[in-house]
Amino acid sequence: MKLLNLTTICLMMGGISLSTAAASEYDTQVKLQLLEIETELESEGYTLDRKYTLDTLNEDSTQTHSYYFQAGTEYYIVGVCDVDCIDIDMWLYDENGNEIDEDESDDDMPVLIVTPKWDGVYYVETKMYDCSDEPCSHGHLIMTD
Repeated sequence: MKLLNLTTICLMMGGISLSTAAASEYDTQVKLQLLEIETELESEGYTLDRKYTLDTLNEDSTQTHSYYFQAGTEYYIVGVCDVDCIDIDMWLYDENGNEIDEDESDDDMPVLIVTPKWDGVYYVETKMYDCSDEPCSHGHLIMTD
């Protein structure tokens, strides 16, 4: 109900289109899921490594983000998506394009847990396999031990 109230308030303020308000509602869904995961992982001793990554994807589309990871550090990467998303998957590649880890489970919360053997740039690729109302909002967070 809070999301609906936030959308209503934004619309009453003017200058925000209905599609922008709806997008904000879906982004809020994703942010709240990421916050819940962050809180749970912090209770297990993990620390947020960087800000959440948020975006939208259409069904069967992919998106790639690059990150610098340090050797010997465990990275816990979790993806989530909005209520219209049914299946989203993630892969991690090194700077040479070698697959390091993947989560292709038929679900809406992919998880990658990796400890790189060398410092370098790594790529998190996300694919939206099933989205009932495109585009779907999604995001991921990266925690370290």
